[in-house]
Amino acid sequence: MKRHQRLDQVVALLAPHLPSLPLSELREVVDRIAPEKALYWLQEHIEKHSDALTSGSVRLPMAMFRLLTELESVGCTEVVVPLCAGCGKRRMLRLTNSEGARICQMCKARATALPCNRCGKTAPVNYRDAEGVICRNCYSNDPARHEACTVCGHARRVAVRGPDGEPFCANCYSRPTRQCVRCGDTRPVKANTTAGPVCTTCYVHPQRPCGSCGRIRRIKTRARDGQPDLCGNCDPGPVMACSSCRRERPCLRVTSDYPVCRSCRDRPQRTCARCGRQRSATARWPMGPVCGSCYRYICVNPAECATCGERRPLIGVDEHQRQVCGPCVGVDLTYPCSACGNAGDIYRDGECARCVLRDQLHEQFGSTEGTSLEPLISALAAAETPRSVLLWMRRENSGATMLRNLLISGYPITHELLDTFPGRQAAVHLRQLLVHVAVLPERDEHVAGMERWLQNYLAAAAALHRGILQPYAQWVVLRRVRHQAHAKGNTASSIKYARTQVSVAHAFLEWVEGCQLSLADVRQPHVDQWLAAGASTRCNLRDFLRWARRCRLIADLRVPWRPDGEPSNFLDEDEHLALLHRCVHDSGLPLDVRAAGALTLLYGMSVTRIAQLTHQDIQVREGGQYIQMGKHPIVLPPALARLLNEQMEKSTSRSLVGRVTPGAASWIFPGALAGRPVTGPKLSGRLLRHGIDVRASRNTALMALASDLPAPILSEMLGIHINTAVEWVGHVKRDWAVYLAARSEDDDLRRPRAGE
Repeated sequence: MKRHQRLDQVVALLAPHLPSLPLSELREVVDRIAPEKALYWLQEHIEKHSDALTSGSVRLPMAMFRLLTELESVGCTEVVVPLCAGCGKRRMLRLTNSEGARICQMCKARATALPCNRCGKTAPVNYRDAEGVICRNCYSNDPARHEACTVCGHARRVAVRGPDGEPFCANCYSRPTRQCVRCGDTRPVKANTTAGPVCTTCYVHPQRPCGSCGRIRRIKTRARDGQPDLCGNCDPGPVMACSSCRRERPCLRVTSDYPVCRSCRDRPQRTCARCGRQRSATARWPMGPVCGSCYRYICVNPAECATCGERRPLIGVDEHQRQVCGPCVGVDLTYPCSACGNAGDIYRDGECARCVLRDQLHEQFGSTEGTSLEPLISALAAAETPRSVLLWMRRENSGATMLRNLLISGYPITHELLDTFPGRQAAVHLRQLLVHVAVLPERDEHVAGMERWLQNYLAAAAALHRGILQPYAQWVVLRRVRHQAHAKGNTASSIKYARTQVSVAHAFLEWVEGCQLSLADVRQPHVDQWLAAGASTRCNLRDFLRWARRCRLIADLRVPWRPDGEPSNFLDEDEHLALLHRCVHDSGLPLDVRAAGALTLLYGMSVTRIAQLTHQDIQVREGGQYIQMGKHPIVLPPALARLLNEQMEKSTSRSLVGRVTPGAASWIFPGALAGRPVTGPKLSGRLLRHGIDVRASRNTALMALASDLPAPILSEMLGIHINTAVEWVGHVKRDWAVYLAARSEDDDLRRPRAGE
């Protein structure tokens, strides 16, 4: 049979399976790759195997393998090119194993490996000489076969030779470059397509439907032996023990002795196209390689494309250097969610994080519609960062675990039930979440904490002491704490002071019992002896003795007042001005540190008061901005007003539901708890870490204000107690009074006396 007749028969067999390829082009492809003898093998194989184009079988003649490869290169997505039967990789399969399956050259070399006569290791044969078999490492490292590189001059193995035979080592050799048909740059060629050479950046692997998830993606494992095409998500690789982290995970390099998972594998460092840092490339987009941080940020934060106006991840750059989406630069990468269709933020199994969160909430907490937990579940489902909620739900000792256990127990969720988990930070966060979404009523946690502490403390005290200590603690100390909660609110310091009063009174009762005295027998020398033998905090006994005298339990005894220490921690004028200038103008500092530091350095505000500032405390009237610190608002300098406005715009709650529920944005300095501001100690610690000493800064600011303002105005303007304002004014004017007194005495000494 003549060649053209056999060619027509082969094309007739192939045409029904390739409807997208024109008949003339199909004939040209077969004619190009198959000589006359190869046509015979093609015809015989196709007649015996009707699914030869799509089965991915590795038992096929070489002519069929070349035909499948050529058909794929011209755009036929129907064909399936087989992978190596040994390693499963996409390679040229010129050889066969003992079973007749197509394998690559590397697998053939491994199958025929022999012990090396030099190193003794069993490895593929690379060279044979008089000594016998030599492996590749021994052959490459043999100094007798090294030559001096033409570029660097080092004696190394020759990687390639130039036109005149000059040797080049692997480090100095550069692949020949050609002009890319897509970007126009002259770069090393990644692939020669039908349109022309394409560089590494512009090359896009062909994609087709995955046989498992059905999405159009790059196929990682091609169909063979009844298994369909699988993308990278559907076939991450065989699960093995990673040689680095020792965890059972899908691994790479499974044919070697050191398989590694994707997290532990070594990745080459590339310059990120977004941030410009040298980091491992997570993806290669049309804009260039991107690191893991930029990859997650772009996918999680889709934006409006400058070309088409669609909201998608912007992974490319147009000719005007504007960020655009994938389809606008010729790449069909939009990362759509298979459930809701929104682009970006794919979290798992093709679904976005919000859809996965909705399913997880229903799976773990069930249907909460019409129950008391419905506001909380709705707020969690609408959280601005669904990934944070998913992470919170996965943690073992988080509030989500505690909430699931409480629901399983069947008890109604109340403050008293959460009080049974003392010292657990997860219970604190869960309580505030429930309070913020109105599942639990609001309560003063300082008062509640004082009540719990007092109950436990009195339960551990002796019965004799409890009979005296309990009335004092409940009727005096706790009553004062509750009154202060309604008046101006408690702080951590005021609660600590109240606990100290109770513990000091208890320690005094134990000391009296140890001296074999009754409370009625105690006299002033006994009190003085006890005060002198301990720390200065024992002076807090004054309140207990006053109450005991009113109750006629003890004689009229006195405790001296502790002398107030004078402020000694100050900043010099230059340092104070430099810090203030840094807070106002240094954009390298965090915004909340700049705003809080400027208020401390300028007005001497305490960090507790700064943390309690709300948007309502900043008022705009008569063309200026004012801040409410005391009874009367104070005008803000323009620079500080701009700084506070920027802080109010960018301040967002770090809690799970703080940004999607009302009231969270009222705090200028929001905290980690939902609906609560940052605590004073936390804010003070942030200022100190950036070089701002709160005590010294506040003392310097108050000293400067007290030198210019009288005490009543200072008290009303800053909202501090009048006695505190008087003390600060006294500190400023004291040196002048001493100086004037000394000057008066000196004048009296110099004045001549009568009769002299």
